[in-house]
Amino acid sequence: MGLYDGLTCPICSKEFVDGDDVVVCPQCGAPHHRQCWLEHGECAFAADHGTERQWKRPRLKREEPDSDAEKDGLHCPRCGYLNDDGTLFCIKCGMPLQVGEGHKNSSNGNPWATRRPVVPNPLGGVNPNETIDGIPVGDIAAFVGSNSHYYIPRFVAMAKDKSKITVNWAAALLIQNWVAFRKMGGFFAVVAVLITLINIPSFIITMASSIMMIPDASAYQTTLFQPSNAVIMISYIMPFVALLLRIFLALFGNRVYMNHVIKKIHKLQAAYPNPADYQNALLQKGGISWAFPIVYLVVFSVIIGMISVGVTFVLLT
Repeated sequence: MGLYDGLTCPICSKEFVDGDDVVVCPQCGAPHHRQCWLEHGECAFAADHGTERQWKRPRLKREEPDSDAEKDGLHCPRCGYLNDDGTLFCIKCGMPLQVGEGHKNSSNGNPWATRRPVVPNPLGGVNPNETIDGIPVGDIAAFVGSNSHYYIPRFVAMAKDKSKITVNWAAALLIQNWVAFRKMGGFFAVVAVLITLINIPSFIITMASSIMMIPDASAYQTTLFQPSNAVIMISYIMPFVALLLRIFLALFGNRVYMNHVIKKIHKLQAAYPNPADYQNALLQKGGISWAFPIVYLVVFSVIIGMISVGVTFVLLT
């Protein structure tokens, strides 16, 4: 588990193992089990944030300082700030300081040299003091959840430059499934309707072709199952419409998602004045959903299947 080796959850005191769902405090970098964080309501070391007692990654017995300089602290390779020994991310700029077992980033060498995978900084290297529309980036990272290290730097860049475009290939490839995965309910409804409309002409033509394969198909010919020239023409156009939708999501998906996140967090701020309840709400209302896209695919497939079976049954009885 990389930097989680030998560490324990500060709430349940159980050592982290492969497969654990771990969340990292955006303020001090302390790892917790996600469920433990939700039950506790905040970082176990919240009372020590910003003080000399702030959580620091403990040095394991097998880890020894590489030099006398390292005994005094960790120099950030980006901004040069001297952090306390054992710090996970630079307190000033958010740069990852630990890059593997017993190794640290060093301004004298390649800051990305590593033997083991790095635990991503949940802020993606963004200064913890940054805000977007008055919302601390730490709160945004907590709401985004998975891949926050990818989204936060792009959100900050787009917030500073309204014309900034960042490319999201996952949105372009997965389309409505990405939107559902990111729990954008309203926008998902719009995209799902568009996808359905895009597929209707080809579905009609496919059904017509299937009917023609039925013995004595001429006995079943009705205007309903004889695609018009307009339908055929539209079926040729719709793939280009789908391509335009993919391009739109690739170029503007991150901005749509950022606006969704900011809007949702403002609502949570108004609904949960208590800081602990607010932090819990960020984790519960935000994040990702595997169930949402799976349910959509199942429902869509069932509806298409029922239509196909129903039409065939009507024609053969």
